[in-house]
Amino acid sequence: MNRKQTECILRLYHGIQQMKLHPYTGIPVIVLTSLFITGWLNKGKLFSLQDFSDLLRPIFQYSISITLILSFLAFLLAWIGWLGCITAKRDENRLMKAFSEHDRRNGCPILVRRRKLKGTDVTERVFYSDIPLTCWEERKDELEHQFSSHFIRLEDYGGKKGRNSKLILIHMAPGKKAKDRGLLYDEEL
Repeated sequence: MNRKQTECILRLYHGIQQMKLHPYTGIPVIVLTSLFITGWLNKGKLFSLQDFSDLLRPIFQYSISITLILSFLAFLLAWIGWLGCITAKRDENRLMKAFSEHDRRNGCPILVRRRKLKGTDVTERVFYSDIPLTCWEERKDELEHQFSSHFIRLEDYGGKKGRNSKLILIHMAPGKKAKDRGLLYDEEL
């Protein structure tokens, strides 16, 4: 698969996750499904088939059925993909600011999953990225600045079965950690 196909699949996956997390985003899907069912049940009334000969009538019926099904699937996939794009845009824009043009030469990281761990303020983010883990560690301060958070853990995730080395797992907590400045005052005075 090329990068564009991977990005589309990850957008759909992220959109489905957002629909599970926020059920109110499924309202347009329910409306679309009800419109599809209404159109399917009343397709004979919507389109007059009396004007066609007996030879062309079945062809026209099949074409109406296929058009209804394809339009329903196209609108459904477009809604889920759009939802995935909108919710991932903020995190991906922050990464674009954190990494240099040279780091992003193979493409920007794509958000696969973002969730808050139960009972904590820790946010887990998984990114699909061609940028190596060492570069992520070098840009750690800039990433913390962009997300206004501090890193708890940064690791090469590898997926469920450990076969995908392009997944980066980040655990972040809100607020920045204070840097150790050493001894500020000398008490020997």
